Amino acid sequence: MGSLVAVAAVCLMPSAIRAEDVDLEDGHQCCRAPHPEALVIPADQFVGETSAAYAAAKQMPDICCKLFCYCGCDQVHGHSSLLECFITDHTVDCPTCRREVLLALQLKKQRKTIGEIQRAVDQQSAKDYPFKNASKALIDYRARRQYK
Repeated sequence: MGSLVAVAAVCLMPSAIRAEDVDLEDGHQCCRAPHPEALVIPADQFVGETSAAYAAAKQMPDICCKLFCYCGCDQVHGHSSLLECFITDHTVDCPTCRREVLLALQLKKQRKTIGEIQRAVDQQSAKDYPFKNASKALIDYRARRQYK
């Protein structure tokens, strides 16, 4: 309960968010926050494609929570969803994160279902996954994604 309170408090102060303030040990904790979009770093802190990617994540945290990021951040940073890439500056140096979120936004605008968005992102990015063995986060994602 305390970690959810901590996340809620962080959501009220988006300009003061630091990665260490967000408890992600329960997986998707940021997705359970009352206002997960408040956790996303403001897009105006970046330029170009990176700014567009952060803006996209802020527009659709509900979708980002249901997508897996194939850059390897699950094993390197402990991420369990694409949204977690956008609560830090991780995405600045990660073309995989940017590609995934921008594709998801494009498909959302086309009114695709979450299952269709997941399938498209998986088809585009699964080849980028840098590890031979799937992490627990990837196995969990595959079990809950909305297409089979």
